[in-house]
Amino acid sequence: MQDFTTELQPSGQVTEKQKKYLLVTYIVFAVGLFTGGLITIAGLVMAYLKRSDYDNSIYQSHVTYLIRTFWIGLLYGFISFILTFIGIGIILGVLTTIWYVIRIVKGFVTFYDDKPIVKPETWLF
Repeated sequence: MQDFTTELQPSGQVTEKQKKYLLVTYIVFAVGLFTGGLITIAGLVMAYLKRSDYDNSIYQSHVTYLIRTFWIGLLYGFISFILTFIGIGIILGVLTTIWYVIRIVKGFVTFYDDKPIVKPETWLF
């Protein structure tokens, strides 16, 4: 696991175009919340397509964080759906939505401050 707080290139190594691309990716993930997650698939593809462009920069952790947000959110959503049949799934679905919003907002604020996500591999926030 890479420590994203040391040995990374400053944000000057990433072009403004790359920063805008990552911003659009965050926006696509946020819009995905209102489309039932379908648009988020486009954000996932965007993150995977440009992942290598951010290697060794402070934004590498953001791409990892977004990709993991999608896959972990999908898992949490699937578990919530299955558990709906025994009644607890609706509560878990609401908690999954709150978790998703927190991760996207946290990631965006950290991106705006030109800082890396400290623990992009986390399952929580």
